[in-house]
Amino acid sequence: MRPLLSAFRPYLPLKCSLVEHLLDIIVYICLPAFLYNP
Repeated sequence: MRPLLSAFRPYLPLKCSLVEHLLDIIVYICLPAFLYNP
């Protein structure tokens, strides 16, 4: 999952690091939810 997420990081401005962390949280919480509850 980390390589997939890091693929999008070059497109984000450096000052959007907070948004980046929020995306990490959203992905790590929501992706398992979608996997276990299709």
